[in-house]
Amino acid sequence: PTLPQIGASGKTVITWTSDKPGVIAADGKVVRPGVGEANETVTLTATLQKATISKEKRLEVVVPAMTEAEREADIQAIKDALKSGSSSYVKVVEGKDTNIITVLQALADAAVPGSTISLVSASAHSQIDASGSIAYGDSRVKAAVTVAIAYGGTSVQHEVTVQVPAHILTAQEEVQADADALTFAQLAN
Repeated sequence: PTLPQIGASGKTVITWTSDKPGVIAADGKVVRPGVGEANETVTLTATLQKATISKEKRLEVVVPAMTEAEREADIQAIKDALKSGSSSYVKVVEGKDTNIITVLQALADAAVPGSTISLVSASAHSQIDASGSIAYGDSRVKAAVTVAIAYGGTSVQHEVTVQVPAHILTAQEEVQADADALTFAQLAN
């Protein structure tokens, strides 16, 4: 959910603040209390403005704790999101993706805000190290990593297949490789 940025008249701009941004952020993202935790009461402050005129309005919102069934459904949605589009694996992109945890956290956040993804093991993947850093090597590698999904007061492990493409040589690297390969013997032929 997002909070409105324009007033009902269409002529005022609304900015938001929250006294508990970890529960309801200024952009409207909600992170519900975990199973067995207390409901959270949050005060949202809307500042409506047109030119130099402004008015604040406070709204109190109760965010209910999630149920076990909701938590399980959200965790399944996060697991389902940990892949690239319709593929059954995550495809990383050289020049854009440098850490698998950052990539997986963005996918999880897009599905269900409020989880924390951490790397448990990347030992089966030759191009991802223990900190999640991605190395783009001579060939494409597709292998599994194990992550922990912390959400709603629990943590579960999940295996994610990650495809790391081969390194694409830059123009400078291609020139250097050709220069290294050029020998006097080639000139004599």
